[in-house]
Amino acid sequence: MNRVKSKRGFTLVELIVTVAILGMVASMGVGIVANAIKNYSTASTTSQEQDTALKIEKFILNNARVDSSVMTLPSIQVPKSDITAQYVYFNDNRLITLSSVIEDLNQPPVVTQISYDGVESVTLQIRRQKPQKDSTLSKKCYMYLTYTIKMVNGYTLEGQAVMNNIDASSYTMTGASSDSYTDSNEVMEITKNSTDALVLVK
Repeated sequence: MNRVKSKRGFTLVELIVTVAILGMVASMGVGIVANAIKNYSTASTTSQEQDTALKIEKFILNNARVDSSVMTLPSIQVPKSDITAQYVYFNDNRLITLSSVIEDLNQPPVVTQISYDGVESVTLQIRRQKPQKDSTLSKKCYMYLTYTIKMVNGYTLEGQAVMNNIDASSYTMTGASSDSYTDSNEVMEITKNSTDALVLVK
């Protein structure tokens, strides 16, 4: 006599437990994926901001070493051609760098304009470094430009460059004291809402 084998299925409790476990595993997986996407997005944004800040820094460094002063003027007065200085200003919340190079003495300067997104502010300040009082080295001062480039998502780049073409002995510093080791003039800053331009004068 043959016995009929019973085919026992899952009970309701087993199904509920299985579904609950699968839900927890899926939830953990979604969290891990979401966190990975967020980290990738943050790293990508930081990398883009760093790249932009480095390009602006290169513009400042290339010009600061050969310029003779730094000033500000209303951005509406920035010329669009035949310029003799280098300009940094905002237009519609985008940072603009404007420079010119004389490639042919018989031709007008070649003007280059580059725009950058995501810049919050650019700050410049000229400082005068004096030798220590007991120093036996040359008493001649030297001038350097400190700069800070801030991006909208928090990345900040700071640095300085010696300005070789400034006559430190005749350069007037605002609020400078004669007995201080380091003198500095006013901070010149433009933000994405500024109507002024920073001018690096040759």
